[in-house]
Amino acid sequence: MIVVDNAGPSIIIVSPKSGTSIFDQTPMIKCTFSDPSGIDSTSVVLTLDDEEYTSRATISETTLSYTTEHLSFGSHSISVKIADTLGNIETSTWSFKIQESLVAIEEEIGNLTADEMFEVEPENADETGIGKIDIVSNTNLSNVKVKVAKLQTKPEEVDDPLNKTVYSYLDIILTTDEEDVDEEDIGKMNISFKIEVSWFTTNNVDKNSVTLLRYHNGQWVELTTIYLSEDGTYVYYTAETPGLSTFAIAGTASTDQPVQEIPWIFILIGLIASIGVALVVFLYKNGYIQIER
Repeated sequence: MIVVDNAGPSIIIVSPKSGTSIFDQTPMIKCTFSDPSGIDSTSVVLTLDDEEYTSRATISETTLSYTTEHLSFGSHSISVKIADTLGNIETSTWSFKIQESLVAIEEEIGNLTADEMFEVEPENADETGIGKIDIVSNTNLSNVKVKVAKLQTKPEEVDDPLNKTVYSYLDIILTTDEEDVDEEDIGKMNISFKIEVSWFTTNNVDKNSVTLLRYHNGQWVELTTIYLSEDGTYVYYTAETPGLSTFAIAGTASTDQPVQEIPWIFILIGLIASIGVALVVFLYKNGYIQIER
């Protein structure tokens, strides 16, 4: 039986994933392709935002990759067109969004050895709120980087956390050679973070209700979060996560009305008035003053 190949090549998107929000303004566009009849690598056409970038891409019989120049915030579209050696053509088109962040940092980790704990303390902890990340990988990984971004707003593709008051949204990812580390390669991660003390008072949130939420498979998942300590400026927590994604640091607002503090000037006036009344009563009882009738 002769099988006739009439189908175009299979194209698998590696990065950026379709429909996702990222914060890197120079992302790598990468996809892989395969076909039983073989790939015609000279047929590949790469288009970004309706402009062709084929000549700038690195193309083989299995892979296309291109590190973009500085892209603007907002939505971008990619199209990859390719044919097999029989002339069967396939086109894959997808889009992604670059999310504006308040602050974004990238830390070089280097190599991770399987089953060994690695601790990284990102810079700008006061700005991102992330103080430390402990990582245990399931496999040996090379040239690893961790990227942390405190987002300006909630990503459009994620829902609002139900019944939660959000302190901040974060994107945290691990990459190796410009590819996101697969979730199955991560054995365990602990993320340590902090929240300003004033936020709890302003938003009437109980500090014991704080959880780190992870957006996974279209929903928010509450991670096991442990209160560590506090000082006059911050309250400190740590949470364990099985993988990385978009996160939300959030707490639950109390249904009780917060006690209103009485301004000190009114307390002082009341104290002076009480002393005055007590003095008049004392003088009257001891005959120092008389009230004419």
